[in-house]
Amino acid sequence: MKNVAAELLEASRTLVGLNRRIGETFRTRDRSAADRDTWSKACSEFHAIYPALFYPGGVSRWEAFLSRDSSELDAAIAFLEVDPVHFRSGYTKETIWARLKAADLTAKQERRLESVAVAYLHQRMRREFWCMVRYVRHRGSAQFWEVVSKLAEEASGGEGMKAWWLILARANYPVRNWINRELLRGRYKEEYAPKLTFGWKEA
Repeated sequence: MKNVAAELLEASRTLVGLNRRIGETFRTRDRSAADRDTWSKACSEFHAIYPALFYPGGVSRWEAFLSRDSSELDAAIAFLEVDPVHFRSGYTKETIWARLKAADLTAKQERRLESVAVAYLHQRMRREFWCMVRYVRHRGSAQFWEVVSKLAEEASGGEGMKAWWLILARANYPVRNWINRELLRGRYKEEYAPKLTFGWKEA
């Protein structure tokens, strides 16, 4: 796993650097023909290498995973475990969670995914969080939900609150809609502080 993690992170760093270069050269591309050529080359370099680096084994292994090749499940799970952040990585993770929800997983693979799900509760929320929620709603084990319940009861701050959101989602409450409604109200209503606890630690 260490080698896989190192390779994934190195690939991600490469993509981040190349994508940053596109942004840097974009700002000056209209100064001269040479500047536009520099920006164009940065774009070409990024798009040429992206298919090989965005996912372990590149686009061919990604397509194999999408075609439900069971031998590709471990690579997909490793991608979630390492959690690289680069261009479209969130979309990739969303797709992985959605596909794994119906996959024929071993007990070990299921435990690995549950560990990733718990790790999400301790991290800044990103777009793939809700795809994880949909996965654990249907496939989380009793042991997993015990961990989540303990976090909701004992943890403070974001970790405990997100664990509570998971518990609400498991009970079929539209918690994501509630959150979006509160955030939207906070954006457009002056001095309104979004209320995101939904009963957590209020009893």
